[in-house]
Amino acid sequence: RQVGLPVWEDALRRTRETLPQFALDSQQRWDNVREAFACQDSGERVRCKAVLLVDDVCTTGATLAACADALRPYEPKLVWALTLARAR
Repeated sequence: RQVGLPVWEDALRRTRETLPQFALDSQQRWDNVREAFACQDSGERVRCKAVLLVDDVCTTGATLAACADALRPYEPKLVWALTLARAR
């Protein structure tokens, strides 16, 4: 928001319950989030637009990939992912 870009916190929704990712191995993480997200509306907000997905943790990339897969039918121009972290 501070750089003047639109922020859509509701663009994706979870379509089913998933297990916490931290307790799963790599393959289980991918299986856990496969098809677990969908576009909230008709997808017009993302059609032909560059989209930046923001997540707090990226271990295997499974969640970000599942979110990108949910956007794909709506033909975004680009999908980027950003993970923000800080040292403890």
